[in-house]
Amino acid sequence: MADTVQYRLERMSDELDDLERRGLFTRAELAEVVRRRRDFEFRLRRHSPRKADFLDYIAYLLRVDALRDLRKRAIIRATPNPTHSDEDNDTNEDGKKRKKRKKKWAKSISDFAGVLRVLDVYRMATVRFKGDLDLWFRYLEFCRQKGHGRMKQVMAQAIRYHPKVPGLWMYAAAWEFDQNLNVALEDKEDLFWQQGVLIIRTIYHGAMEALPSSLTLRKKILDILNSVELAHSEELRLEVMDDLKKDFSHNEDYWDWLARLQLSDSTNSSTLNKKEAVLNKLNKSIQVYDEAVRKLPTSKMYSLYANFWLGVVFSDREDSISLFRDADFDASEFTSAILQVFENAESCGCLSEDLACQYVSLCLKLGRSEEAPERLEEAKNLAEKLCSGPLSQAANLWNLRASIEIKSLATATGSASFSEENLSSLFDLFNIVLPKLSITKAEGLWHTAMKLFSHEKIYFEKLVKCAMLSLSSAGGSDCGASVSSAFIGWVLQKDGIKQARKMYKRFLALPRPSLKFFQFCIELEANLASIGNNDGLVNARKLYDSAISLYPQERELWRKYYNMELTVGTSETSNAIYWRARKVLNDSTALDIPRS
Repeated sequence: MADTVQYRLERMSDELDDLERRGLFTRAELAEVVRRRRDFEFRLRRHSPRKADFLDYIAYLLRVDALRDLRKRAIIRATPNPTHSDEDNDTNEDGKKRKKRKKKWAKSISDFAGVLRVLDVYRMATVRFKGDLDLWFRYLEFCRQKGHGRMKQVMAQAIRYHPKVPGLWMYAAAWEFDQNLNVALEDKEDLFWQQGVLIIRTIYHGAMEALPSSLTLRKKILDILNSVELAHSEELRLEVMDDLKKDFSHNEDYWDWLARLQLSDSTNSSTLNKKEAVLNKLNKSIQVYDEAVRKLPTSKMYSLYANFWLGVVFSDREDSISLFRDADFDASEFTSAILQVFENAESCGCLSEDLACQYVSLCLKLGRSEEAPERLEEAKNLAEKLCSGPLSQAANLWNLRASIEIKSLATATGSASFSEENLSSLFDLFNIVLPKLSITKAEGLWHTAMKLFSHEKIYFEKLVKCAMLSLSSAGGSDCGASVSSAFIGWVLQKDGIKQARKMYKRFLALPRPSLKFFQFCIELEANLASIGNNDGLVNARKLYDSAISLYPQERELWRKYYNMELTVGTSETSNAIYWRARKVLNDSTALDIPRS
């Protein structure tokens, strides 16, 4: 190992001599450079060098080379230009000085040795870590930035080791395209215009063979073809489009991409005014979507179709289509077409939960402001119909229905407070859905119900009993802890700590309460204990003991119990917890050493 390192250091001697001769580095600085390089070389030669060793070495080499370049520029700027004189001998002398300075700063070994050394370290790194894509991309990017001829060789190696990575094929296609286009422009020749498409075709066929199922890669190749005009590029473009349809006609994302692609089609748009041109593009997109849902009637396909329409109509959406933002359109023009998409999805059994929620929400938005009451009633009836059908287990749809019911009653009465009859009808609605949905799925509904009935003692108590039944079936899992904790929070806010304690004791009396709920109750009491509340400390200890009896092997529970005693307890109580934990966990390192 030492011989190899010494050999590599000796190869640097010409470079170091050149740096000293040119006055770029002092002898002491060069000695430090040699010392650092020796350290890095030994790190690379050890039994198992790390990726960080290579990257650190590269970073150091780049810093040294940047300093060399900076000092070289500074010296050149500081060199005074020779003054011109009318005398011939002065002119001859100036010419000699100019030639001497030019000769002094001509390219030498130190100007390119740094780049070559970095390339060599990258080569060793990629040999050692062939599977590291980040390293390959760093290597490629360095070659590209320096315009080094090794780029093509490195690209071929990277693709050989990683033929299934779309990003490498995209990088190769983009680089080949840019590189050859620049050469063509500089040479004022049309060779690349004539044969450039052959390069892209070769990359395309290689990419198809390596990654036949990558839609993103095909689209990237098409983007490159569309970015410039080449001889026979239209033939390759048609070939790519035909291959896409043949290979991805079963893929919903392909149809969505193809439909949106029609919006960028400029064919025959020059003879039309702006609105007609936009409508023409919209009709082409709709035709593609209609063909897609005929060939591929799935929930995802209908969802993509619906999202397209929503992006057309509502400009305030994040995914709105920019082409329609400034166009003079009224959303009511497309109402029937949008609703037809949702109706078709429902009729063929492709209405998913998310799509159903979009359907109901759309009914609330469409139409004029004076039609709001009618739209609210229509949305209410639609939500009721959907919740009574195949989507009876859709928690989000039920949550939306509940909010519409509440809004409908508030609109009808003109008040935020409800009569006994209205409260009863709303509770009946919640009582239908909450028992039949798991407490995890219905968490949002539980929170909505708690907020609605928080000041109605009778209905709130009924809701608590309903929650206790659902939590009993959960069997100690953490999924219902947020719901039971929310009940405690409402009671604490409304009735105080005494009633909150009664409430959490009711939930803790259920079969095997969850550890997460125990932790919530403990935190509540521990916070009181930290401000000097003795009842809080007593109750926190009881809760810890109860939790430990059910979950004796939970180290974090023991640790928190011990830390609480260290903070607000005594040395006797903290030591007692420490020794209990050691005994139960059978581990002397389970907790920190007790305070003396």
